[in-house]
Amino acid sequence: MIRVSQKNVKIRDEDTETVSESQSIRSDHHGNRKSDLSSVTQNRRLKPAKPVKTEKERMDQAKYEIYQFYSRQHVKRDIGFDEQQEVLKINKGEILAFCRDFNIKLPKSKIQEAFVNVSPYTSVDFEQFNKFLPLIALEYASLKVRETKFRLRELKYVLEYPGNSLYV
Repeated sequence: MIRVSQKNVKIRDEDTETVSESQSIRSDHHGNRKSDLSSVTQNRRLKPAKPVKTEKERMDQAKYEIYQFYSRQHVKRDIGFDEQQEVLKINKGEILAFCRDFNIKLPKSKIQEAFVNVSPYTSVDFEQFNKFLPLIALEYASLKVRETKFRLRELKYVLEYPGNSLYV
């Protein structure tokens, strides 16, 4: 004798945002339970509605992720509770590594000058890092402007006197 029990209950779990549908189960005369292959349990994840982030929020998130990456470069293994706040700061060496990694080719003196303008201490926190970025960007932009002006003067000189090329 074969008994068939059918359960079609939808369960919604608010924590994991899943919807489960149960399957029909058959049991034979020995009490062994067999599931019906035609109606397999379906677990599917509902996609939560993603909040739309503004461009400023995305930029702030990217800055924070960069800050977290560079602030964790010097983490020691056995760290005390009082030292945890100091770990989440970026020191001068990590700022120089940041500039090298992002191909910001400035003299170390200019980078250290911007660093000292933001923080007189040996390390910076996230707010100070946010203040450091525009300073270093202005230094980099002014360097590029000077290089471009110099190159334009060279080109103007060569175009006026074709025989006086600097690279001949």
